[in-house]
Amino acid sequence: MQSVNRIIFFVLALSFFQNGRAQDKVKTFYDSGNLKTEGIIKNGKRSSDWSYYFEEGNLRAIEKYRSGFIVQKKEYFESGELKVSVYMLNASNALQAYYYDREGRLIKSGLLNNDQQEIGEWLYYSDTGELIKTLKFKDGQIID
Repeated sequence: MQSVNRIIFFVLALSFFQNGRAQDKVKTFYDSGNLKTEGIIKNGKRSSDWSYYFEEGNLRAIEKYRSGFIVQKKEYFESGELKVSVYMLNASNALQAYYYDREGRLIKSGLLNNDQQEIGEWLYYSDTGELIKTLKFKDGQIID
Protein backbone atom coordinates (compact mmCIF):
# COMPACT_ATOMS: atom_id res chain seq x y z
CA MET A 1 0.00 0.00 0.00
CA GLN A 2 2.89 2.34 0.80
CA SER A 3 4.30 2.06 -2.73
CA VAL A 4 0.85 2.73 -4.23
CA ASN A 5 0.55 5.90 -2.14
CA ARG A 6 4.01 7.02 -3.25
CA ILE A 7 3.02 6.53 -6.89
CA ILE A 8 -0.23 8.45 -6.36
CA PHE A 9 1.67 11.27 -4.63
CA PHE A 10 4.23 11.35 -7.47
CA VAL A 11 1.50 11.52 -10.14
CA LEU A 12 -0.29 14.26 -8.20
CA ALA A 13 2.97 16.17 -7.79
CA LEU A 14 3.65 15.97 -11.53
CA SER A 15 0.18 17.26 -12.32
CA PHE A 16 0.77 20.26 -10.04
CA PHE A 17 3.73 21.43 -12.12
CA GLN A 18 2.38 21.46 -15.65
CA ASN A 19 4.10 23.88 -18.05
CA GLY A 20 6.63 24.82 -15.35
CA ARG A 21 4.02 26.48 -13.13
CA ALA A 22 2.76 25.28 -9.80
CA GLN A 23 -0.89 24.39 -9.64
CA ASP A 24 -3.05 25.17 -6.64
CA LYS A 25 -4.35 22.05 -4.85
CA VAL A 26 -2.19 19.68 -2.80
CA LYS A 27 -3.37 16.54 -0.98
CA THR A 28 -1.43 13.90 0.94
CA PHE A 29 -2.74 10.64 2.30
CA TYR A 30 -2.00 8.15 5.06
CA ASP A 31 -0.96 4.62 4.06
CA SER A 32 -4.56 3.63 4.84
CA GLY A 33 -5.73 5.92 2.03
CA ASN A 34 -7.35 8.42 4.39
CA LEU A 35 -6.75 12.11 3.76
CA LYS A 36 -3.83 13.51 5.79
CA THR A 37 -3.29 17.05 4.45
CA GLU A 38 -4.89 19.37 1.93
CA GLY A 39 -4.01 22.89 0.95
CA ILE A 40 -3.12 25.37 -1.75
CA ILE A 41 0.26 26.40 -3.10
CA LYS A 42 0.71 29.60 -5.10
CA ASN A 43 4.06 30.62 -6.56
CA GLY A 44 5.78 27.83 -4.64
CA LYS A 45 4.47 28.95 -1.24
CA ARG A 46 1.68 27.76 0.99
CA SER A 47 -1.37 29.92 0.58
CA SER A 48 -4.89 30.21 1.91
CA ASP A 49 -6.20 27.41 4.16
CA TRP A 50 -4.39 24.15 4.94
CA SER A 51 -6.19 21.34 6.75
CA TYR A 52 -4.57 18.43 8.58
CA TYR A 53 -6.40 15.30 9.70
CA PHE A 54 -5.87 12.49 12.16
CA GLU A 55 -5.75 9.10 10.44
CA GLU A 56 -9.28 8.34 11.63
CA GLY A 57 -10.52 11.41 9.73
CA ASN A 58 -11.05 13.96 12.51
CA LEU A 59 -9.64 17.45 11.96
CA ARG A 60 -6.19 17.83 13.57
CA ALA A 61 -5.35 21.42 12.56
CA ILE A 62 -6.18 24.31 10.27
CA GLU A 63 -3.55 26.80 9.15
CA LYS A 64 -4.12 30.03 7.23
CA TYR A 65 -1.26 31.37 5.12
CA ARG A 66 -0.56 34.67 3.40
CA SER A 67 2.43 34.93 1.03
CA GLY A 68 3.89 31.73 2.47
CA PHE A 69 3.70 32.88 6.10
CA ILE A 70 1.34 31.47 8.66
CA VAL A 71 -1.14 34.05 9.94
CA GLN A 72 -3.46 31.78 11.92
CA LYS A 73 -3.42 28.21 13.24
CA LYS A 74 -5.79 26.10 15.28
CA GLU A 75 -4.93 22.62 16.54
CA TYR A 76 -7.39 20.18 18.03
CA PHE A 77 -7.29 17.15 20.28
CA GLU A 78 -8.52 13.92 18.62
CA SER A 79 -11.79 14.39 20.51
CA GLY A 80 -12.33 17.76 18.77
CA GLU A 81 -11.56 20.21 21.60
CA LEU A 82 -9.34 23.18 20.80
CA LYS A 83 -5.72 22.54 21.81
CA VAL A 84 -3.82 25.54 20.38
CA SER A 85 -4.88 28.85 18.85
CA VAL A 86 -2.25 31.01 17.13
CA TYR A 87 -2.65 34.20 15.13
CA MET A 88 -0.34 36.86 13.70
CA LEU A 89 -0.31 40.19 15.47
CA ASN A 90 -0.94 43.22 13.25
CA ALA A 91 2.20 44.96 11.94
CA SER A 92 4.41 42.32 13.54
CA ASN A 93 6.12 39.07 12.65
CA ALA A 94 5.16 37.69 16.05
CA LEU A 95 2.38 35.18 16.56
CA GLN A 96 0.14 35.24 19.65
CA ALA A 97 -0.38 31.70 20.97
CA TYR A 98 -2.86 30.20 23.43
CA TYR A 99 -2.63 26.58 24.64
CA TYR A 100 -5.56 24.76 26.23
CA ASP A 101 -6.10 21.50 28.11
CA ARG A 102 -8.73 18.91 27.14
CA GLU A 103 -11.33 20.67 29.32
CA GLY A 104 -10.85 23.94 27.43
CA ARG A 105 -8.90 25.72 30.18
CA LEU A 106 -6.09 28.06 29.19
CA ILE A 107 -2.77 26.60 30.37
CA LYS A 108 -0.26 29.01 28.79
CA SER A 109 -0.05 31.97 26.45
CA GLY A 110 2.67 34.03 24.82
CA LEU A 111 4.39 34.98 21.58
CA LEU A 112 6.04 32.82 18.91
CA ASN A 113 8.50 33.86 16.21
CA ASN A 114 8.14 32.76 12.57
CA ASP A 115 9.93 29.50 13.44
CA GLN A 116 7.21 28.95 16.08
CA GLN A 117 9.72 29.27 18.94
CA GLU A 118 8.71 31.00 22.18
CA ILE A 119 9.76 34.65 22.48
CA GLY A 120 9.05 37.34 25.03
CA GLU A 121 6.95 36.82 28.14
CA TRP A 122 4.91 33.61 28.56
CA LEU A 123 2.18 33.22 31.15
CA TYR A 124 1.32 29.86 32.75
CA TYR A 125 -1.99 29.15 34.47
CA SER A 126 -3.33 26.65 37.02
CA ASP A 127 -6.41 24.46 36.51
CA THR A 128 -8.43 27.18 38.23
CA GLY A 129 -7.20 29.90 35.87
CA GLU A 130 -4.79 31.56 38.28
CA LEU A 131 -1.48 32.85 36.96
CA ILE A 132 1.17 30.56 38.47
CA LYS A 133 4.36 31.68 36.72
CA THR A 134 5.83 33.94 34.08
CA LEU A 135 8.86 33.02 31.98
CA LYS A 136 10.81 35.06 29.42
CA PHE A 137 12.06 33.47 26.20
CA LYS A 138 14.34 34.29 23.30
CA ASP A 139 14.24 31.99 20.27
CA GLY A 140 12.73 29.15 22.31
CA GLN A 141 15.21 29.39 25.20
CA ILE A 142 14.39 30.63 28.70
CA ILE A 143 16.28 33.82 29.60
CA ASP A 144 16.57 35.77 32.85
